[in-house]
Amino acid sequence: SISPYSSTTAVPENREFVKVIREKTGTDPVTFHATSWVSIQLIAKAVKELKDAELGDPDRVVKALRSAGENLATPMGRIRFDQYNQIIPPLYIRQAKVTDGKVRNVGIEELPPVPQEAVWGWWRKK
Repeated sequence: SISPYSSTTAVPENREFVKVIREKTGTDPVTFHATSWVSIQLIAKAVKELKDAELGDPDRVVKALRSAGENLATPMGRIRFDQYNQIIPPLYIRQAKVTDGKVRNVGIEELPPVPQEAVWGWWRKK
């Protein structure tokens, strides 16, 4: 499978994240856990940047979120945003393997982050 998250990603942020999730749940984290965690990271960092009066300004909030996300180190790897405010994470090709008696999606290859507009051409080809 391919996913923006693999519990076997070898970055310090992910090793700590996996440890915490395993301690709290007894299972490995999945993409839902990672994307939720990253969302919380982004919001927390953006709110710290904003002044109270700016919290009600949608344009200023979007700008703060973009700023918070630029090259942010996360369990998913480093992320950034494209021109449409969509997150661009690395992608991981994963393979289901039995390790330590459990079936896990093990990352076998990392693909570089690709903005959505970079792939528009392939599906429009005739």
